[in-house]
Amino acid sequence: MIGSSLFKLLSKYTSVESFMRVVLFVAALSLMTPILYKGNQMVIFIGFLVFEMCVGIFWPSMGTMRGKYVAEETRATTMNIFRVPLNMIVVVILLQHLERDTIFEFCALFLIIAVVCQQWLYTLTYSASGPQKMSLIV
Repeated sequence: MIGSSLFKLLSKYTSVESFMRVVLFVAALSLMTPILYKGNQMVIFIGFLVFEMCVGIFWPSMGTMRGKYVAEETRATTMNIFRVPLNMIVVVILLQHLERDTIFEFCALFLIIAVVCQQWLYTLTYSASGPQKMSLIV
């Protein structure tokens, strides 16, 4: 609930494409807490609370961007196509029987990749001349 409330507040003042760069980066940092602070249960707990807050911001943000950039006629098909590689990544990582720290490192790495992709979307959407209407990506 806190995350979705923060989404409403943030979206009043700035674009989703802008604040999601920060949200994804904070999520990546918060998933590093179990690696960096192994013995400190309170810091790890706070890190997970911060991550859950970021997840609460993520879902309405992705819904907003999905509605903005993916045509309604192809939205379900497009989202299902992207679920296949995501699930394959999850299965491959889980089948490797990796250590807990390595799994958190992978999660943080994927979130950093998401930050880079979000920055790219922001750059495409908002050039130096200000906000522009972006053509349909899909």
